[in-house]
Amino acid sequence: MDDSYSVINHLQHGRKYRVPNRTTIRLIDFGGATYEKIDGATQKRLLRFETINTRQYRAPEVILGIGWDRSSDLWSIGCILSELYTGDLLFATHENIEHLAMMEKVLECKIPKPLVKKVLSSSSTFQCSNHHRHSSVSPSCKSDASSQHHKQNLKRSMSPHVSKEEIVDDTFFDKDKLCLRWPEVASSKGSVKHVQERTTLKVGLFFYFLIFRPSFHCKQYEYYLSLSLSLLLHCQITISTYSIFFIFFFMFLVLLFVTPTQKLISARLLYELITQCLQIDREQRITAREALKHSFFKEKSFS
Repeated sequence: MDDSYSVINHLQHGRKYRVPNRTTIRLIDFGGATYEKIDGATQKRLLRFETINTRQYRAPEVILGIGWDRSSDLWSIGCILSELYTGDLLFATHENIEHLAMMEKVLECKIPKPLVKKVLSSSSTFQCSNHHRHSSVSPSCKSDASSQHHKQNLKRSMSPHVSKEEIVDDTFFDKDKLCLRWPEVASSKGSVKHVQERTTLKVGLFFYFLIFRPSFHCKQYEYYLSLSLSLLLHCQITISTYSIFFIFFFMFLVLLFVTPTQKLISARLLYELITQCLQIDREQRITAREALKHSFFKEKSFS
């Protein structure tokens, strides 16, 4: 394996990144892999409810406790594709509620109401199962867990792999509007600020493309960017909404007239692929087979 790399300066974060000269990947470490759950009688795939994945790559259905299957891997792949391209974690967080709020901010969409309904319908079971860890279950709790859906969630909530802090209940959501109660239920003001500071996936990917990708091949791009910054300094304009707009106006002109068209198409296709992997509703998420047939993999401009 060729482990050589080039060093680039990241203007946005003020630090250097190592970029591999060759992107051949060797897959290792399958210690956390698990098998699908199959019904012995019908041979149908069943949902699983254990907590899986490293936090930053964990799918929303895993966090919400409403059952996951192989589609959760596609969510993780979407996160990894974004990270490989930009060099930064897409969801840099360590707690459930902040993670969910960050998903809504980055992906520019709300958690679908049907998923919220599933969480609300099973929250009473979660509460009962937590109580059952330390005492006997009340008759009302047994009644709530009578349906198959509740039995599945009860199994997850009593799993030794799931802590009390990892269980999402109805306090996270507005029961009337069926939406996330953010920032009301944020753990701190710092958490709210952290989510606010995250850029959307669309802005993040194209900003990185605009700043770095063309500059490797096009000196005019560096000229226009430096010109816009120099004008701002010469005019002593403070960093405001107008000055930011001014900078991005120049970048937009460069994007239209300087950036190679084929690379712009590839960036758009990459964005489409990642967004299809990062559908909050797993039923709407692209499959692995569909992903391999995506137009992005037919492009050569990133090779």
